[in-house]
Amino acid sequence: MLTYLKRLTQALIYLLLGVVIFTAPINLFYKLEVDNAYVRGFFIDYLVPKIYLHDIFILGFILVGGIYLVVNNNLKFKIKNLKLNTQNLVYVILAFL
Repeated sequence: MLTYLKRLTQALIYLLLGVVIFTAPINLFYKLEVDNAYVRGFFIDYLVPKIYLHDIFILGFILVGGIYLVVNNNLKFKIKNLKLNTQNLVYVILAFL
């Protein structure tokens, strides 16, 4: 059962990464609030808060990656032995996100 969950999460990670790469240049978004985007009567487009399509898949990618780390018991993080190698860098990036 545990190996099946490992394979499933690994396949989902690859799938979500592919979807993020595919949807990033599409530029589909949902506008949240348009009323605050006016400055002195002019509409400023970059002031509109937006949720892009690829943001949803990035969030899923981060969640599935966290599940994958928990399933593989790789969550043994000690602050006093922190060395910046590639494995510890993943934990630092996940904590930042």
